[in-house]
Amino acid sequence: MAEWQTVRLGEIVKTNQSTYSPKENWQFVNYLDTGNITMNKIDEIQYINTAKDKLPSRAKRKVKTNSIIYSTVRPNQLHYGIIKEQPDNFLVSTGFTVIEVNYDKAVPDFIYYALTKQEVTEQLQAIAEQSVSAYPSLKPSDIENLEFMLPDKKTQERIVAILRSIDEKIKENNAINNNLEQQAEAIFQSILSNAITTVNLGEIADVKGGKRLPKGVNLIDIPNAHPYIRVRDLNNALFASLTPNYAYVDKETQKSISRYIVSTGDVLISIVGTIGLTAIVDSTLDKANLTENCVKVTNLKHITPEYLLLYLRSQLGREAIAKGTVGAVQQKLPIKNKTITLPADVTQQIVSEGCYEGRTRLGSMYQLKQYVVGVPAVDSQSGELVGIILAVMENRSLMQMWRSFIGLFFMTSAIILLIAFVVSSLTSMRQIQPIREMVQATRAYGSGEFDVRMQDSDRTDEIGELAASFNAMADSLQETERQRRDFIANISHELKTPMTTIAGYTDGILDGTIPPERERQYLQIISDESRRLSRLVRRMLDISQIQSKEMKKEEFDLCESMRLALLSMEQKINERGLDVDADIPEDSVMVLGDNDLITQVIYNLLENATKFATPGSKLYLGLSTGAETAVVTVRNHGSTIPPEEIPLLFERFHKSDKSRSADKDGYGLGLYVVKTILAQHKEKITVTSENGLTSFSFTVHLAQNPRNY
Repeated sequence: MAEWQTVRLGEIVKTNQSTYSPKENWQFVNYLDTGNITMNKIDEIQYINTAKDKLPSRAKRKVKTNSIIYSTVRPNQLHYGIIKEQPDNFLVSTGFTVIEVNYDKAVPDFIYYALTKQEVTEQLQAIAEQSVSAYPSLKPSDIENLEFMLPDKKTQERIVAILRSIDEKIKENNAINNNLEQQAEAIFQSILSNAITTVNLGEIADVKGGKRLPKGVNLIDIPNAHPYIRVRDLNNALFASLTPNYAYVDKETQKSISRYIVSTGDVLISIVGTIGLTAIVDSTLDKANLTENCVKVTNLKHITPEYLLLYLRSQLGREAIAKGTVGAVQQKLPIKNKTITLPADVTQQIVSEGCYEGRTRLGSMYQLKQYVVGVPAVDSQSGELVGIILAVMENRSLMQMWRSFIGLFFMTSAIILLIAFVVSSLTSMRQIQPIREMVQATRAYGSGEFDVRMQDSDRTDEIGELAASFNAMADSLQETERQRRDFIANISHELKTPMTTIAGYTDGILDGTIPPERERQYLQIISDESRRLSRLVRRMLDISQIQSKEMKKEEFDLCESMRLALLSMEQKINERGLDVDADIPEDSVMVLGDNDLITQVIYNLLENATKFATPGSKLYLGLSTGAETAVVTVRNHGSTIPPEEIPLLFERFHKSDKSRSADKDGYGLGLYVVKTILAQHKEKITVTSENGLTSFSFTVHLAQNPRNY
């Protein structure tokens, strides 16, 4: 399993890739506006006959299966979704950003779930509120610049499967709720199916229509004191309440249609488009304007808004609406007013105990026993019993609901237990196996087998981190072992030559092979080789001290260090007859690091440049500064270093072609010391060599921008 990676959304998606052109001349269009989808639930798709009706100017965006659509206006209104099925000639508003996911990199449903998280919505809303438009809005680039944690595709698919199963559970629960609502309507219908009387709706209420907007006037999205109720705003909830989805009219327009407003408690009925949607106006929409596609039933007499709404949603009410017998003053609405005689045992229990609960036919009202709950209705002023309130549920429906609940409970429990068992088993196996591998790897490391590696380093959990640490440790040990062997081989080679020379000439003097008159000459060679051996050992000790030394973090003047190193090299420079070009600023350049070690770097580079410089040529030492670093450059004229040799210059015991050097007794450690010191400082060094001009440049961070070590 690959680790989770932080990606920018624009790296894995494309936005607004396909646009409808009038040249395509579609005969009809199925159009989705931004306000007609909320949290992936589509309320309405408009069918437009292009031969008769003008296509809205915003109907231009084409979508594909698994395209994500996200409204660019007021993200907190949650107008978004993912297209799974679409009708022919389907277009969405340009108010959407259409997001198409690269299948090779991500799963569309995973991106949809990630994009619709609450924290992302809040982030996009904050961005939208900073826009220069009249209302909070986004640009496609705002969405593309979002950053997400993205796992591998298999992990994405597993996460999507879990979230999709939760969505399915939500749908099932909604279906259960709808079934309960249907049962409630059936109970109401059963009550109404008994003897009823018919009255004119105009006798018990006033029925009034809404008002069309004046010609040339459009609704606005900016909230004010004048919301406008449309058919789409009636979602069959009990009460019509103000939501972020509402549109508004401006103050001047409201004055012209101010007579067509609703009041708290009015019952609304849609009469155009989706006919028969109903709701009661709550206090949040008091004095709101009403569309001409709805009517309001107001000034109710002898009937409550809740009873009227319940009737309108019953089968009888829906049939009446379908026949056009409801919605005008002269049209009729049946009202149940028959007096029912309740069984004595039911009334006595309600009066004496304050409640009734049981199965009964309520006398002759029902053919079969129903589940009934009853409570007394008491006058709040006098405390006298004025009536009885009964709630009836069909016993069969109750049992069916109970069986469904029990079945769903046990099925869900079984699935959860099974999943928990499988997950627990897999997790245990997955956790134990890597630990066993680590034990075997540790044993291999102990025996010197450093090529063993863990196979779980790509996991994102603690085991993956431990495996990665094991592999890193193995790499380090393997590299250390390689360096140790190379070091032993190199030092053995370097020590062998002077020791062989010393031993050979000493034996020659002792056994008389070397004539007495030449002994002094050979004793001088022995002395030179002894000093050479001493210098080599001293160099190795210096490297060991540098590697083990704790670096002193302090501010110092780099210019002064350069002058000191140049002064120390004065004798060697003069011996070579070199002309020095020192480009060192007069003012101090303060840097952060170990003064002694950085001075050693400058000295070694000057020494190396002096060795390989052509006698009588020019030697350059300069300093330049940038925003964060100072750059020291040492340059000489001599033989060009072959490109293939440049990467080897900083290796231990590496020696360049001695024909280019005046020093025949070098050890190949000077530049290695340079690399070691700069590595400790986390600084960089570069080398160039062209046309006989060789240049070494390294960086040192300025004191005003210190780094953490």
